Amino acid sequence: MTNPSLCKEALKGFGPPAEAVRLKAGGRESLEDESARLKEEAAAAMKKVQVAEEGLAKQNADFMAYKRTEQWVVAVGHQQVRSLTHLIAEKRKLWKEPCARENEKFYHLRQEINNLKVANVAHAKEKGRG
Repeated sequence: MTNPSLCKEALKGFGPPAEAVRLKAGGRESLEDESARLKEEAAAAMKKVQVAEEGLAKQNADFMAYKRTEQWVVAVGHQQVRSLTHLIAEKRKLWKEPCARENEKFYHLRQEINNLKVANVAHAKEKGRG
């Protein structure tokens, strides 16, 4: 389809009716004005994006410079220590109850041993008298 009139005829009815009415009523001059306005808005938006990209690049460079300092290494070390401390605390919670049970058993066994020693001494004294 190289003939524009055939293209118009083929595309007739496509698109919203309000857009077709606006295009017919506005004419070419309003389209050019709108096109110019949209180009200006796009240029302004691109300028904002460029400024934001430059700011982000500066922040990234500052962060990378900070990352190479001793403070960064110390901060990372502190973070690792905190995470290990947390891990140790969690493991300690898991072991606390079994250890308490074992300690209770050992306490009772120690009491039993002491009672047997006392009984043994008493038995030896009775045997020595008799």
